[in-house]
Amino acid sequence: MEGIVVGGNVRCFLKLSGTEYMPDFDGKILFLESLGGDVPKMTTYLTQYKQMGIFKKVKGIILGSYTEMEREKYSPSIEEIIKEILNNPNMPVLKTNEIGHGKDSKCIIIGERIKI
Repeated sequence: MEGIVVGGNVRCFLKLSGTEYMPDFDGKILFLESLGGDVPKMTTYLTQYKQMGIFKKVKGIILGSYTEMEREKYSPSIEEIIKEILNNPNMPVLKTNEIGHGKDSKCIIIGERIKI
């Protein structure tokens, strides 16, 4: 996948919805991560992204760490949730715990073009 990165915290990023600050998603790579939240919350947030048509516009998705979900070993996992909501086997989805809220997290530059 290749494109300009947009996104951030899955819940906080939705606060831009309907405002002039929500970016254009056409051809972008969507990055999402979360500190807190269980399966119902993640399902709700990701369903809202789908209902907004965002998943039809992006070229790929990067999932960072989902701290609470991973710590508590919730099921289904964030990977399983996104796959079900996307219902698109051709959408590239990458999962990494190297980006997110961990004390050893690396950064991802929002607005930067990446190729993976």
